Amino acid sequence: MRKRTTGMTLPEKVDFWLDPVNKWSQWEDDCLIWLGKLAWNGYGCVSHTHEHGRKYHILSRLVCIVKNGEPPAHKDSAEHTCGRRACINPKHLYWGSTKDNNRESRRNRRQAEELQELNEDVKYMEARIIQLEHEKSFHLRQKGWHR
Repeated sequence: MRKRTTGMTLPEKVDFWLDPVNKWSQWEDDCLIWLGKLAWNGYGCVSHTHEHGRKYHILSRLVCIVKNGEPPAHKDSAEHTCGRRACINPKHLYWGSTKDNNRESRRNRRQAEELQELNEDVKYMEARIIQLEHEKSFHLRQKGWHR
């Protein structure tokens, strides 16, 4: 069972969540992936109770604030160098404008589509190789040549 963060300040919570020992995140390659609640858009989502009630935060933005300071402009976004929305590795987070974030998102989506196309090509080629090997084996048997 995961330890609760009741009574911690927001920076204490962030440090707690960033430590994989506490089972709220885990390393996958160079990314620290959030294992808690995800918002509808795939970003980590957390809540913090303060004197005015409970407030919900996108965790990557919160990590960026705690580790990199407030955003230069109020509407700046916490961007991921890795392109993984559930990643909360502070080394992967930096401030960028909404325009920069949208451009990066389109680039990441294009790369994912290209990778998917390559994977489909590889699967097709693997299936085609198997098919050709069967045809070769069939023709060799037809001619009386066995392997």
